[in-house]
This record gives sequence, structure tokens and C-alpha cells, in this order.
Amino acid sequence: MIKSRLHKLYKNVDDLIRPKKTLYFLHIPKSGGTSLVHFLRNSFQPHHWLNDGCYSIKHFLNLTREDFIQNHCFRGHFGMLFFNQFDRPLDHFVTILRDPIEQFCSNVHFQKQRFEQGLFEPWKRTEWVRIFDHPDYFNRFVNFRISSKNLSPILHNVGFKISHEIFTIKDYRKEVRRIQQEADYDILFNEAKSNLSKMTTIMFLEDIERSTTRLCKDLNIPHPMTFPILNKGFLHPKNTTYKERLNKENLERIEEYLKYDIKLYQYAKELDNSVK
Repeated sequence: MIKSRLHKLYKNVDDLIRPKKTLYFLHIPKSGGTSLVHFLRNSFQPHHWLNDGCYSIKHFLNLTREDFIQNHCFRGHFGMLFFNQFDRPLDHFVTILRDPIEQFCSNVHFQKQRFEQGLFEPWKRTEWVRIFDHPDYFNRFVNFRISSKNLSPILHNVGFKISHEIFTIKDYRKEVRRIQQEADYDILFNEAKSNLSKMTTIMFLEDIERSTTRLCKDLNIPHPMTFPILNKGFLHPKNTTYKERLNKENLERIEEYLKYDIKLYQYAKELDNSVK
């Protein structure tokens, strides 16, 4: 009873100290987001956040209106789909970006690691075995991304938005792929630029110290002694970059695949420079 009353008192005091402003962290995989989540979780009380496990589309689609009313801090790999569910004013719209080529290479090795640990979705098994159960898995993954016409990460997460009704279809993944393959990339690119311009804070992994200072100022939260670096890739190069380790042919192919992301990354940098 005493413990419950103390928790309630602490919660009320915390809510007075930190007004309930809404925050959405749009988490693009392998861009430093896990480290940012750790920092944000330590900066806000647990009761401010929607269930930490809400990262899958399935879980997200099962959220009720009450879930969105009772919580005011949200995070996940939902991209712009989040705004199909969330219809309140948003005080803070945050993301963290990483050099697109570095992000791409990091994701290849991350998926390789998940494959070796058996941590992949059943529907990916056939393709993932073909790609990752082979010494030249990196080139096979590059070929797969290009041939399947998958949207590049920033374009997908920041520019692509579809109706909830799509996910009621039994084989919704096939339908989503079809929509992506038929999409006008120039329209998605302009939509992504518009959405980036609406964000209150865009962070950059390559300039994490300055980005953290900016975030803390925007959110009015204490600056950490050091920014935590978590979920670092097991094949992350030491004292160099992934880009420097690519041969000329692979670099050119990846740059072509990521051409919209590279432009969006530069546009985000321009936005960031304009508010310094």
C-alpha cells in the first residue's frame, strides 16, 4: 500500500516537472536508434511510454485508441504509418539518420548475424537461406535488394505511407511489395522531404554529440555524460568505415540503389544547418 502510494506520488510529481508533451521517435533500423531509445527511456519515466514491446506491425495494428490517449511517448519501426493511428497534436517528432551507405552495409551484416542465430521471420526463410548460407552473402544481398525493387530505408520510412486496410489482406506483404514496386519514387522523395521538414529534431549518428545537445535542448532534458553506443554490429570495421572497404563496383551499385536516400540525407543536413 505504502509502495503504491509512493509510486503514485512520484508519478504525479514527475508529471508536474515534465509536462505531458507528445513525442514520436521514428526509428530507422541500424541508424543508432537503439542507443537513442536507451537514452530517452532514462530521460522519461516508464509510464510516459507506450509498451516497449510495440515494434512489430502486428502489435502496432492491435493498439486501441485508448493506448494512444493514455500514452504520450511512442517509438518504433512504423515510419509514417504511425500517423494513421495517432490523431493528436504532436509536440516532438524525432528521428536519427545515418550515412545511407554505412546504414546499408551495417544492415547486411546485422541480417547475417540474425540468420546465424535463427532470428528471422518464417516467411523469409527460403530467401534468407539462399542469401546468407553462402560465402558471398554481401553481394547476394545487394542483388536481392536491387532486383526486388525494395524501397531504400529513408525513402521507405519517411516517404512511404499506406492505408491500414492493406494489412487486413491475408498475404499483405505481397500487396505491400506490389505497391512499392509500382510507386513513383519522385513522389515518395518529395513526400519524404516534406516529412523531414516537419520534424522537430533530426539527429545524425556521424555527429552524435552535437545532435544529442540539440535534442536535449529541444526536449528540455539533461544532457548525458556520454551518449550510449548499443547494438553495434559484430562486423563493424575498426578505425575505418564500411564505405572505405567496398570495392568500386559494389560502391557504385549501392550508391545507385540508395540515390534517393543519399539526397534525403543531404537535404536533412541542410535543414539542420539552417537552424544552427
